Amino acid sequence: MPDAYEEAERAGREDSVEDRGSGENAEVDASQSGDEQRGSDDPVDTEEFVPEPLTATPLERTRDEVDESELAVPDPVLTPEHKAAVIDSHRHDGPPNKILILGGTAEGRKLADLITEAGLDVVTSLAGRVKRPRLPQGEVRIGGFGGPQRMGRYLMESSVDLVIDATHPFAEKISASALEASTSTGTPLLRLNRPQWTPGEGDNWLSVSSAEEAARLVQERFKRPLLTIGRQQLSAFAGDARSSYLIRCVEPPEGKLPRRYLLMFDRGPFDFDSEHSLLRRHRIDVVVTKNSGGDATAAKLEAARSLHIPVIMIERPPSPPVPTVHTVAEAAQWIVEVFGSSRV
Repeated sequence: MPDAYEEAERAGREDSVEDRGSGENAEVDASQSGDEQRGSDDPVDTEEFVPEPLTATPLERTRDEVDESELAVPDPVLTPEHKAAVIDSHRHDGPPNKILILGGTAEGRKLADLITEAGLDVVTSLAGRVKRPRLPQGEVRIGGFGGPQRMGRYLMESSVDLVIDATHPFAEKISASALEASTSTGTPLLRLNRPQWTPGEGDNWLSVSSAEEAARLVQERFKRPLLTIGRQQLSAFAGDARSSYLIRCVEPPEGKLPRRYLLMFDRGPFDFDSEHSLLRRHRIDVVVTKNSGGDATAAKLEAARSLHIPVIMIERPPSPPVPTVHTVAEAAQWIVEVFGSSRV
């Protein structure tokens, strides 16, 4: 049977694509909200993509056949005393005038819906890097702020009483800008950061801190990797002319790619059976992913475990030193404790 990667290379790169972008959720690496300019390395989250239709030639699978860690840096842990001090320092008389959510994740969207339904004023900010994002309830602003200083000006001019950073775990620039803006204006900042994945029995996870480190490891040890790190850092693997890559993303990649690759445009949620079939069909010998957490794209980890396939896990960057919660319910409770409002 001819190797699909060799066939694609001979046929030309425009044919080495499988378009499966019609599902409800997406597997990507980034948050689409915040204040950075378009084209940055900030990630965009899974549930926010509604990709444009793509013209492509299917490779090996039909639609029916296929429906992102080593322990990463933990979130800051607040002691009960520290938590009480933070709440007291931010305590507010009455409900907040306006809440700004830096969104782009499913959690941010759900929290905006909850706050809106409670009758509070919420604005969700999206970076505008997705053509057709899934919009939450309430007011939505699309486009970057232009840096932390301008974000701070927006907080003051819009009388924002609370900023909730619900961006993707790898959206470092946005989170850094939110911290600087909230600090300079004295606006309370809460981080909503979904739990990360942790290895289970039978997992073989290789922990790395960057896409570049992952690329070096692939070149040294593997031949048929599955890349599920989104589309913005694939150029780290461009220098590999030996391995045959299966690259899964939602929208066309940015930058240079490896010499031998197949592109598959698909979006989650993914189930165990389809991921198991994918890994076997393409003879994958390593899965490369980011520790994004969440259920929509976790099935590949289970499938890799069952097939004894190693996983190169790109660890999360350090979380900003701010109050952090991990669920929408915890975020709502934090608002109640700080603002004394039971409407959320």
